[in-house]
Amino acid sequence: MSIITRALTSRSGAADSPSRSAAANSPTPDSRSTGDKTPHVTHNTPPLGYLPSLDGIRAIAVLAVMVFHSALPWLPGGFLGVDVFFVLSGFLITTLLLQEVERTGRIHFGAFYLRRARRLLPALAVVLVASAALVVLFAPDAAARLREDIVASSFYVTNWWNILSDQSYFEAMGRPPMLQHLWSLGLEEQFYLIWPAVLLFVFRRKGRDGVRKIALIGAFASTIWMLILSFTMGMPTDQDPSRLYFGSDTHAMTILAGAALATVWRPRALPRRLAPGPTAA
Repeated sequence: MSIITRALTSRSGAADSPSRSAAANSPTPDSRSTGDKTPHVTHNTPPLGYLPSLDGIRAIAVLAVMVFHSALPWLPGGFLGVDVFFVLSGFLITTLLLQEVERTGRIHFGAFYLRRARRLLPALAVVLVASAALVVLFAPDAAARLREDIVASSFYVTNWWNILSDQSYFEAMGRPPMLQHLWSLGLEEQFYLIWPAVLLFVFRRKGRDGVRKIALIGAFASTIWMLILSFTMGMPTDQDPSRLYFGSDTHAMTILAGAALATVWRPRALPRRLAPGPTAA
């Protein structure tokens, strides 16, 4: 469910970008700046435009996850579509943040979080209300659990709530909680909460190279921590690996890999005049 929610509220590149006019009127750091530790920028990075190729990748990832949850035997690894989304999210958000800090020397945190809220909260509200209505009408026995899940989802901590309540992502027995799949949205929002400040702090001292290094170090540390927990807890051979899959600490490597990619690669955007009209945001 969460991957479909993100697909409905996502448009690669352009929809997340700060306005072009604001960017054009913002000062660009140069060699004449004084008293600022921000690495001097000698170029004016153009805004990230619409990227239809990334939307195509996103669509394939959605289909893979849907096939996985349909229990079709010919695509048992379809759940990896979630990781594709994580890489794309890390890449796009980091690209936009770098674009802003290279233009202005800072990040407008209020505007950044307001954009996230405008894109995600309406869709989340629809999902929560629809889920509550379905439970009341067709599964009243699940109402108590749903109330707890709604609280966790509202604060974007569903992944940790699933861990604490011992929910399995991989077992097909019984009826899974309706909001279980919002775990991935929670992990992304936790990344959005922390990463902008980390990026700004590192960029002002070490530039793009520093951002890339810290992202790669974080991805490597997350991978090693997953391996350590896997061996010490007997996963996945002796225990359900859901703890490793849900955890922000053990599943951050893909979103950080996307962040690292954003520091070295910039795709060619579709010209604004060729981009499709507005989509749900």
